Amino acid sequence: MSFISEPTTVGFTAGAAVTIMSSQIKSLFGMAGEKGEGFVGYWKAIFDSITTFKAGDTIVGVGAFICLMLLRV
Repeated sequence: MSFISEPTTVGFTAGAAVTIMSSQIKSLFGMAGEKGEGFVGYWKAIFDSITTFKAGDTIVGVGAFICLMLLRV
């Protein structure tokens, strides 16, 4: 690990975090349809199935996210 520079490690970690977040958005909003593969595939699948979101799943998901953020403080 000491041979890899800090900016490289930070960039890799940030990229992994954005990819993981993108892969979970459809579940957060309860959307139906294909999942997609890779970063671009995830976002294409999200926009293709934007009309299939479920209000109940969205309220619970966003509420849980807000509670977790409030618990961090």
